[in-house]
Amino acid sequence: MTKEVCIIGAGPAGLVTGKVFKTDGFDITIYEKFDAVGGTWAQERRYVNLNAQADEGLLEFSDKPHDTAFMDAEDIQEYLQDYARDFSLYEDIKFNNTVTGIEKKDRTWRVSVETGDKTQTETFDYIIVCTGLYHIPHEPDIPKENKFSGEVYHSSEINTYNTFDRKDVISVGFGKSALDMSVEAAKAGDSSTLLFRQAHWHLPRKLVFGKVPYPYMMFSRFGESLLPTYHNEDANRRIDKLPKKLNNFLWKRVTDDLKRSAGLNRVADSMTPEETLPDGVHRAGVYPKELFDFVEDGKIKPIKGEIDTFTENGLKLNDGQTLEADIIVWGTGFKQNFPFICDDWNLKTDNGRFKAYRSILPPSKDNIGFVGLRQAFNNFLTMETSAHWLSAYFNDEFDVPPEDELREHIDERVEWEKNEIPGLNGFGPYPYAAHLTDELLNDLNIPTNQAPSLFAEYFKPVKARWYNDLHQKRSNALKSN
Repeated sequence: MTKEVCIIGAGPAGLVTGKVFKTDGFDITIYEKFDAVGGTWAQERRYVNLNAQADEGLLEFSDKPHDTAFMDAEDIQEYLQDYARDFSLYEDIKFNNTVTGIEKKDRTWRVSVETGDKTQTETFDYIIVCTGLYHIPHEPDIPKENKFSGEVYHSSEINTYNTFDRKDVISVGFGKSALDMSVEAAKAGDSSTLLFRQAHWHLPRKLVFGKVPYPYMMFSRFGESLLPTYHNEDANRRIDKLPKKLNNFLWKRVTDDLKRSAGLNRVADSMTPEETLPDGVHRAGVYPKELFDFVEDGKIKPIKGEIDTFTENGLKLNDGQTLEADIIVWGTGFKQNFPFICDDWNLKTDNGRFKAYRSILPPSKDNIGFVGLRQAFNNFLTMETSAHWLSAYFNDEFDVPPEDELREHIDERVEWEKNEIPGLNGFGPYPYAAHLTDELLNDLNIPTNQAPSLFAEYFKPVKARWYNDLHQKRSNALKSN
């Protein structure tokens, strides 16, 4: 009997999940609340001049290699549209359909779907949540005793160059979106101020005196070996056992080179993070190319401070300083939440870390999973391997431990995150693409060495194309058991 699967979201995670499950014989329905595929990269959701932070060959699915480096959002959406066409996914997508609730009834799931002013209920055997990490904007709760006379936006709402035209703009935050907004304001506006509580580490496009593309240093197995030891010992290799003194020495060299290659040594000390690498590496994006040139030229004014309240003409900081602006942009990220899931599911710890086995499977809920929470930097591969893992699990190709053991595994991961990667809060992106991939392949009994050479296995950035026959490898693993 055909198994009916509801997939929520038609971004990268939803599309690759749809392709994997469809290939495995499931009957899929993909609900997308907008009118196009793409998720974060779709026109309705992307901000102006959004581009990927991925170098060539990283932002791809295994069966559709793509070598363009640092693609802009339009190109990424086109790639995702082509992927949906290539694998006949459009016939399974229901656009402009918003999932508003899910409820387990007996052995099936009932899904409430809103279309326009109508709400209907559909029944499925399985649910896969693929709404990702970037769909509910986070805006700081700032006192508004004095009403600001200008305009306030979240970065995701800035979708035209005209917004900043001849305006004084304050961009708040130090993540990728805040840095991008400050650069765009410097290009189009009268003034651009970057306001941040603390600086975070980001990467230049090339390291080692500006000669080596950053993924070779940061997203290879060698690069990951410099990070805190991954919590699952089965996913670690001998290279992950570098002596601590050597590890500290290498990070000191990486930090010095990063400052030099990025251009931090040309700007105010306030833009250099106080934390010592690798602390904070999970927040790292890629610096906009023009950022430090604009700061050095005075086109962007960086201010380290904390907001006290709005004023009629801008913002007042805790130190009493006032900043004037026509536009304030929150580059403050997104909330990690699922409005269609009941709070009593208790999927988060008290400090917000997400509770699911492998960041995919809730331990106490049947026939439901998440694809997209287990996410690595600049890489679709972890979404694809998550989809394979979940499809194999739903197809009884392997077993997971009992619920009490699942909870022990989750607690161990949460404790490791709390101690080694504070601030991650149970969601990706992890800086562990290779380890995340190996962990799931181990569960599926698939060999983890998939690179075309030993050198590539350890010193090249992990690429999805190396894993382009996972359906066949899953079949081989079943035959060998």
